[in-house]
Amino acid sequence: MATPRKKGASKTSTPRAASAPRERPAASLSNAITKVKVTNALAGGAAPQTRGDPNNIKVGVRCRPLSKTELGLNESTIVQFSGNSICLSNPAPGAGEPPENIFAYDHMYEQDSQSENVFIDMAQPLVEGLFDGFNGTIFA
Repeated sequence: MATPRKKGASKTSTPRAASAPRERPAASLSNAITKVKVTNALAGGAAPQTRGDPNNIKVGVRCRPLSKTELGLNESTIVQFSGNSICLSNPAPGAGEPPENIFAYDHMYEQDSQSENVFIDMAQPLVEGLFDGFNGTIFA
C-alpha cells in the first residue's frame, strides 16, 4: 500500500535513459482487441462490401401500361425510355415547372415488359445472396 506524501513534498521521478523505449501496453492491447473483434465479425458471416459490388443497392423502375379507363379517356403515355434514362413529360406544367424531368436508374422496364424479366434482373440475385448469408430487401 502506498504511503501518503507529506504536505509540501514534491514528487520526483526516476530519470529514464534517453534510448529507453516508451511502452504503451494499453494501446497495443486496444489494437489486439480491435483485431479480434474484426476477425470474429468476418468469421461470423459479416462480409464487407465494396463499391461496384453487385450486391449493393440497385434501383429498377417498371412502367405500367395505360389502364382501360386511361385509354377510354384518350390519355397518352408521358414516359420515354432512352438507355438507362427515363424522361417524364408533364402535359400541363405549372408556372416555374419544367416540362420534362429526366431520371437514371440501374434497370428500367417498359410497359410491355414481362414479370419474369423483372424477377431475373432484380429479385433472383437477392434470393441467391440469401443462401450465401446476405440480407436482401425489395421495395415494390
